Amino acid sequence: MRSTSPLLYLTLVSFIAAACSGLGPSDTDIDATAEFADTLTITTSTLLVVDAINGTVSVTGDQPAGTVIVEGVRRVRSDRLDDAQERLNDISVRIAELGNAINVTTEHLKDPDGRSYEVDYRISVPPTLQVDVEQVNGEIKIQELRNTVSVHSVNGGVDATDISGDLRVNVTNGTINAAVTMRAGGNVDLQSVNGGISLSVPANTSSTLEATVVNGSIDITNLLLNGQTITSSRVTGTLGGGDGTITLTVTNGGIEAIGR
Repeated sequence: MRSTSPLLYLTLVSFIAAACSGLGPSDTDIDATAEFADTLTITTSTLLVVDAINGTVSVTGDQPAGTVIVEGVRRVRSDRLDDAQERLNDISVRIAELGNAINVTTEHLKDPDGRSYEVDYRISVPPTLQVDVEQVNGEIKIQELRNTVSVHSVNGGVDATDISGDLRVNVTNGTINAAVTMRAGGNVDLQSVNGGISLSVPANTSSTLEATVVNGSIDITNLLLNGQTITSSRVTGTLGGGDGTITLTVTNGGIEAIGR
């Protein structure tokens, strides 16, 4: 069963002109925006899949069981106000329930012809929902979830806080900040090519740990690492009984693992 408010319920248009510098409208960014909101009542869906392109993505596990809210802003930037408004129809958000998954997808022209298309998402889900986010350009924020979280970002940092399930994050350009409470036998796998990693876990976490860098440093703070091996580019060891697995990998940037 699905209860939906109109996908487009408010259009806000902003005109940004650099009058104080003497620049005309053709020299500045002009954007047209349209807000959207969609509420879903779910019974069998256990997975949220977000496929974004440009913009920010925020997913928070603050809804009661059976409710998912997808809201945000569509935005087109152009050199003319009328063009930005008209091209709002070129960008859309598709929300579909397929099997056990809720799929949220950004769709727009593959050739923007000099324009900028963005969608900023604010998504609220039950904390037990599994979440999978893919983003090309933009920041990602995930919080208050109790199930597996998977994130892939090309350009943009990732903040994942108050996570109690498995966490897998892969970033090409951007930092990863994560605060995780691992479940028994759980897995945390964080990888960044260009950008550091900061991971916070309870000091009594039970897991193996492997941290590897190519260019950067590794700092382990307030964690008792048994059977450790340490080199300039790699640190391994065991936390507690070693029930879970923590893998931290960075090409360019530092790694910090902190016990709290």
